[in-house]
Amino acid sequence: MQSTLIVKNIEKKIKKKQLIKNISFKATQGEIIGILGSNGAGKTTLMKCLTGLMKMSSGEIEICGTDITPHRNNYLKHVGAIIETPSFYEYMSGWKNLMQYMNMDKSITKKRVREVVELLKLNESIHEKVKDYSLGMKQRLGVAQALLHSPNLLILDEPMNGLDPKGVIILRNLLQDLSHQGITILISSHLLSELEKIVTRVLFIESGKLISDENIENIKETLEEKFLKVVS
Repeated sequence: MQSTLIVKNIEKKIKKKQLIKNISFKATQGEIIGILGSNGAGKTTLMKCLTGLMKMSSGEIEICGTDITPHRNNYLKHVGAIIETPSFYEYMSGWKNLMQYMNMDKSITKKRVREVVELLKLNESIHEKVKDYSLGMKQRLGVAQALLHSPNLLILDEPMNGLDPKGVIILRNLLQDLSHQGITILISSHLLSELEKIVTRVLFIESGKLISDENIENIKETLEEKFLKVVS
């Protein structure tokens, strides 16, 4: 299976503090990989390095065969992401926010915008102002925006935050469908019961280190116990 993402010995230091310590792993086409760790473990820092939002101190990241360091503009077309809380123009509708994004990328069409709105079940609220959206609705709109340019790699930092049970099911089904289409997904979450339903592998990160890389089928029965052991 072709590798969508190859991470080699990446590190991130800010002054004397080392946030990421020699992390390496690969993600193949269609995999859904969960990233687990306590608050401050380095999950968001890792995701920021993968998306180019934060410059790594050392190491290599290759996305769809492109080294991200010298080719930032080339690799970004392969990546969709939500890092921390998605931000929008609050005074505009969800639709106008997506159209604003479309206007910045010539490859995106109105047809594609309508497709992602349907995928995320946003039809009923898409023409309402974002300031009136719940946190969960904003999360779903963020995922829609991340999917507009049909990325090969989707990176989602706590995307289930604020979602009601219906929203969780919609997102779960969507991620599984995207995986079947060959899209590689990295997702961090504290909802272990939801992660174990969709991920194929779990990366446990603590104190900036990759502690363990496990196939979910091997640890389903002990996932919660292993998570508590890693973060304790």
